[in-house]
Formats: sequence, structure tokens, C-alpha cells
Amino acid sequence: MNRVEQAILQMKRYLIKEFCFSYTPVQNEIVISIELGRETKIIEEDGKKNCLLELTLTAFGRADETDYLTIKASMEGVFECQETLEEKALEKMVAESGTSILLPVLRAAILSFTGQAGLTPPIVIPLMNPRFSSEAEKQ
Repeated sequence: MNRVEQAILQMKRYLIKEFCFSYTPVQNEIVISIELGRETKIIEEDGKKNCLLELTLTAFGRADETDYLTIKASMEGVFECQETLEEKALEKMVAESGTSILLPVLRAAILSFTGQAGLTPPIVIPLMNPRFSSEAEKQ
């Protein structure tokens, strides 16, 4: 039997900080494009170094060269590492693994909100690979 081990990285808390939504009904099919951004920074809490990850998702729905749907949502999560890592290594781990943890929460919030707002069908943000290229990270 396999032994279950505690994860090295744990989310202490999260908060959806911003959620903006605008929609104008249109008969034509809307094509949705998504931009995803993130920032990390080391913070100290209770004498421990933790990492704050801010994740931002912007979705635009276009038809006929006009934006009919805009969603901008940002959230932050605080992550704690059970091992001692250098700050850069911790930030890299949180940037990749933390994004994988926060993104489903943000997707669910968008799905729930757009469903409650009466969109039929509600907006479903597709599953995404949270890895960013090093060039994209610098921008």
C-alpha cells in the first residue's frame, strides 16, 4: 500500500480581491480570449517566510470586432513551504504549483457568477496549463 505524505507546499488562505463583469447581449457567437497573469512576493508571517501569489484573469468576449463580454478577476493566495528553500526557489514553486491551486478556484467563481447572472450557458474558463514562459513572466 502506498504511503500518503503531506504536501511540501500548502495554501494558508486565499481571497478574491477583484471581480468585474460586463455583458451586452448579442445574437452572434462570442469568441472568448483569455489573458492570465501572476506575481509572487515573499512575505513574513509568524516568523516564517511565506509566498504571496496574485493571479489575474481577464476574459474578453468579441463578436463583429466589438467587446460584448469582459471579466476581470484577481485573487491572491498565501502559501507556506514545509521545507526551507531559497527565496527564488520558493517563488518559482509557488508560481507554478500555486497557480495550479488557485486557478480552479477562480474558474469556479466565474462559472458560478455568470450562471447566477443569467448567462445561458454560463462562462466556463477552459482548463489551462499554468506554466508561463520566462519571457512572459518578465512582462
